[in-house]
Amino acid sequence: MPDLRQQLLTNKKFNPFNQAFNVIGLQNALKAWAEGLAPEQKADVMPMVDTCRVITLLSAIFKNILEQIETNLLDSGLSYQAVLECLVAQHNGTYIDITNAYRKGQAGQGLELTEMFAHRSSSTDPSIGNINTSGGLVATIDVMNALMGSVGYFKDKMKSVSDQSDSLSIFYLNKLDLISNVYFGFKTSYDSLVCNDGFYKVTGKNKYTVWFKDHEKLVFEEIGRFRTQQDSLAHYLQMSEYFSKHPDSTLYPKEWSKRKIEDVQIREVSYTANGYIEYVLAPGTDSTEKGDELSFFGSIQAFYGFLENAELPKLNPLRLWDVLCLFSMIQHLFEKVASVAVEQGDCYTIAEVQHIPFRIVRKNLVDYLLARTTYTAAEVENFVNLLSNRPDDRVNFWQRPFLPAGDDLLVPFLTTVAPVTYYLIDYWLESAGYQLEKRGKTLEKHVKANLSRHLSRKGFTFNIPTASRFRIPSGAYEEIDLVLVLKDIVLVAEVKCIRYPMEPFDYHFSYNRLSEGAAQVNTKTNFLLAHAEELKPLTGDISSKKIVRAVITNYPIFTGRIIEDVPVIDFYLLEAYIAQSQIVHYASYSENNKIINKPEKSTALYQTEAEFCANLDDHLRNNRLLEIYKPKVKIHDQKMTVNEFPVEVYLQMAAFQEA
Repeated sequence: MPDLRQQLLTNKKFNPFNQAFNVIGLQNALKAWAEGLAPEQKADVMPMVDTCRVITLLSAIFKNILEQIETNLLDSGLSYQAVLECLVAQHNGTYIDITNAYRKGQAGQGLELTEMFAHRSSSTDPSIGNINTSGGLVATIDVMNALMGSVGYFKDKMKSVSDQSDSLSIFYLNKLDLISNVYFGFKTSYDSLVCNDGFYKVTGKNKYTVWFKDHEKLVFEEIGRFRTQQDSLAHYLQMSEYFSKHPDSTLYPKEWSKRKIEDVQIREVSYTANGYIEYVLAPGTDSTEKGDELSFFGSIQAFYGFLENAELPKLNPLRLWDVLCLFSMIQHLFEKVASVAVEQGDCYTIAEVQHIPFRIVRKNLVDYLLARTTYTAAEVENFVNLLSNRPDDRVNFWQRPFLPAGDDLLVPFLTTVAPVTYYLIDYWLESAGYQLEKRGKTLEKHVKANLSRHLSRKGFTFNIPTASRFRIPSGAYEEIDLVLVLKDIVLVAEVKCIRYPMEPFDYHFSYNRLSEGAAQVNTKTNFLLAHAEELKPLTGDISSKKIVRAVITNYPIFTGRIIEDVPVIDFYLLEAYIAQSQIVHYASYSENNKIINKPEKSTALYQTEAEFCANLDDHLRNNRLLEIYKPKVKIHDQKMTVNEFPVEVYLQMAAFQEA
């Protein structure tokens, strides 16, 4: 039977956002798929029929959207360059307005991460209602990423019209933003559908909802995103508290302390009437800059501590911490600019739009980094190139926050001041030649070394065979990433490093990688059990011990999922179980300019070695920390289109409730 789901994922002829879309081919594939279903699967036929009908409608909508994008671009009377400048400037204006409003609303309140993660703001479209504040900002970048591709597609047709009024140009830019948001809403909901086995449901006239059978997957992914921020922030707060008490501490590793930093600080920042960012440097150290540095270092320690100061072959001699050092300086510069920028409000002329700070002369940025560090000009140039979108790239500001424009760099604030750190780091590692498989091997060594350290400290009985290849006398063998023989149980695990996901297809590919790991765990466990006697020299006698299985990964996004009866867990959470034996709940607050972390309560996970072994499988399958968060996350239908568009699409999403 043809796999219709797989064809929706991979066949461009079934993609409504591709010019090659073929409705007859989709109908034939649907028929073949339905005829091949087993009786117990027939309930999916009508939902899939509805889905394919909506997909066909989307193809017509996409063509209409492309026509509107082209019309608005050409009618704006602006050159390709001017449109790019206005798009980035408008984003920065939105960033400044939203962050200023958020800071005013939070004035005087304590720090509570779940409230920050769940914070909601009013949408500009009343039909959408309140939206997640951070998610709304993220969407402005996602929309701009998508729109940049269309702008590039029509680049050669775009001409500057000298007698075009600014008000008319702004009018068409606003229409362009509106239709681009519509396109992003349709495309994102469709990608989520094909990547998560979803369906379209007709819920009214010209009204459709993407729904999913597996709500648990959505909930665990939302908790995983929250935990990524929480654990990263926890490392930052712990280090902030420590350094506030011990300012001269050498807690940092030597390699971090040896970074090439000059005793130079930013004295002031400003921006010109046409949006150019300027700065003045002076001797000295800015104590507030330590926060940016600690934030990045905390992120590394939380989920990438196993990399340490990784080599970056294609950026040699720059290493990972060098790149982090340079980026934190860029982050600090643009953070200062964003903090002094005045709220612009509605703009009615191109001059008003371009008065928002949004660009810097590339040479000035290079000079800034050279003045504040002892890196060479070649090293700094390589770093700036790493952060710059190239002419042939699909623009992605999350990976490459700079857009070259002649001698200038256009700079969206969100992706420089508040980037998705792990997505950025993964891109750096990949681009610099430190591939995923190599990171996986490094993680595997880290897992074994830390398990040995914690178990030895506790005095528990354990054995971790040093060999990964388990061979029997006949010559047959299996390579098993981790076999941990404990007093009463044996943990068999595959260690899978994944990239931090941002888009639906990122989630799909990462989940598939973990699914492969789960299948491997089952195969390798069967081999281990079938040849337990022959493998005794490696494992010892495991015949009477319960087998516990797991896929261990680096990020918490999929922790809690059970794939082919194999639980997925991030090593951070597994390590906490082994090292701490309890969940400690902290309150963090600032007192006399010092960060204080105060334990409030704790939940015991085990007290004895026997309980440690007996409770491990349940910790993997029914983790108590996740159980605490699950009631706080709800499924809702998020509107993905705006009032002005005649077709409404909603997407089932998981989100933390407002406190």
